[in-house]
Amino acid sequence: MSQHESRHPIHATEVLDISTVLCTSIDTIRYFYGYLLGLEEKISKDKTYVVFQLGQTEIMFCQSQNTTVQGTAKHDYLDIPSLWSIPVPEALYLGLLYRLKHTEVVKLERKPSWHLEGYWSVSLIDPAGNPVELYTVPQEVPQNKEWESFSLSALA
Repeated sequence: MSQHESRHPIHATEVLDISTVLCTSIDTIRYFYGYLLGLEEKISKDKTYVVFQLGQTEIMFCQSQNTTVQGTAKHDYLDIPSLWSIPVPEALYLGLLYRLKHTEVVKLERKPSWHLEGYWSVSLIDPAGNPVELYTVPQEVPQNKEWESFSLSALA
């Protein structure tokens, strides 16, 4: 065996991305990602940390009292927020937006917009200060690309 050969190769399909984010409230993060968005909670330990699965990425939120401003946190080794794009099935998209519009945890101030790539998208800030894009790819391209004409007048 040469100097650079390995007996145990790593297969790219077995590797997960892991993102660690500090937050001010594990309970609020659990409510937002678990209850509102319906993401799978992989691991948790009391009010110390919680891990959610998002595609091939595991997002670990750790409780910290050392955040600079309520609702924002320091992220990994860089002081920049992470950005997650979360796909939502078309049949669940409107209901999810309605729940987000009527919760105290986050502010959903914008309506979804149509992207030329063929999907509806809305961005918001999660309770830890991260930008999150929620998008859905409709089965059929709508004739009118304005959200009010597509569904329930901007989620009143």
